[in-house]
Amino acid sequence: MYLSGDAAAGGIALSITIGGLGAFFAPTVAGYLTTQTGSAAAGQYLYAGIVAVAILMLAGTRGSPAEMRSGAPVAT
Repeated sequence: MYLSGDAAAGGIALSITIGGLGAFFAPTVAGYLTTQTGSAAAGQYLYAGIVAVAILMLAGTRGSPAEMRSGAPVAT
């Protein structure tokens, strides 16, 4: 488990805040790019980039299968 108690509440609030900001800014920037380029491809590349960054961030936080089963770090 990553966070507990007050830290968990703060983590959830931060996650929701980042999601809300993304829900506002991503379509705004995609619309701007579509207007400037005349093609929706630029906006789609923006979304592909956002997904790629999210995948890299998520891959960096994943523990080993043994850690995931036990819930505690395993000494190597």
